[in-house]
Amino acid sequence: MTSPPPTVQTTRWLLDTRALWPGDFTTAATPYLTLLPPHTHPAITRKFHAVDKRMALGSALLKHAFLTQHTGLPFPSIRFTRKPDPTHGKPAWLPPTGREEEGKGVDFNVSHAGGIVVLVGAVVVGGEGGGKVQVATDIIAGGSLAGFTEQFTSLLSEGEIWDATYKLPSLTLRSGEVVPGASLGRADRIIHVDESAVMKLPGGREVEVLGEDVVDAKLRRFWTFCALKEGYLKLGGEGLLAEWVTRCEFRGVKAPAPGTAESGGGWAFEGEEGDEEVEVSLDGVDQEDVRIEIQAFGEEFIITTLLRPAKALGGKGEFAPWKRVDLERDIMGIARG
Repeated sequence: MTSPPPTVQTTRWLLDTRALWPGDFTTAATPYLTLLPPHTHPAITRKFHAVDKRMALGSALLKHAFLTQHTGLPFPSIRFTRKPDPTHGKPAWLPPTGREEEGKGVDFNVSHAGGIVVLVGAVVVGGEGGGKVQVATDIIAGGSLAGFTEQFTSLLSEGEIWDATYKLPSLTLRSGEVVPGASLGRADRIIHVDESAVMKLPGGREVEVLGEDVVDAKLRRFWTFCALKEGYLKLGGEGLLAEWVTRCEFRGVKAPAPGTAESGGGWAFEGEEGDEEVEVSLDGVDQEDVRIEIQAFGEEFIITTLLRPAKALGGKGEFAPWKRVDLERDIMGIARG
């Protein structure tokens, strides 16, 4: 009898550190720092800015909690390595035996920006002999005009930069009306806030498009390109050391609609429901073994999730829903067993 193929269980956690450990960081964070091996403390406490200390501690806690939950090892026994490069590669779990191959069925990745820390993890279950899984995530706080696209030629291909600068799949007007890209005409070429254009919509109605709205929409889509590319580079652990960075291209990219600040940082989803699915190619060859999802968190943050092989998700190919992590309930609860 043929054994079923391995599938994976995924985890997606989000920790908002912006209001955590106020005042003197070391004093406020001591109960959580003591959960971690002492040799990890300097990398956290020596950071200059408080926001960076909080994100560093949040990242370490999420990684340890995920691995403790899925391996049964206590926090102090968790050890890490880097793959594929031992110095610059992606952080990975090092099993107690020291044999990295034994940890191939467990993978995780963290990312942080603006005080928000996210973790995506995957554990292979079922299937004879297990299997290998790779996950990645990237969070970006978009919205800055500084530098814009020309600063990113080491990350994005010429085609991606042109796409992000001069194309829009759709535009949401201030009235809330969504205008499809086919109706934008030359308005999608606007790149300065002081420009404007008049669109003729189906039925003959004319609408003025303000440059500020177009540039904001393009910036949000541009940051989505960056989050996708960063996530893909982290998937295999090569990062910006990969010599193929600009030969990898994303197509069909849509920025997720912003969440709402009023809802405490609401989620907005894009990916499965879009008119176009995100596609990625390398040297012109479609990479169909990667599952990609894009979310927005609050008005500012864009988060990407990637997993390879896509078929390992099984069924409808859905990731686990995002979970807002509570430090006492989730982190301390796991640490205490």
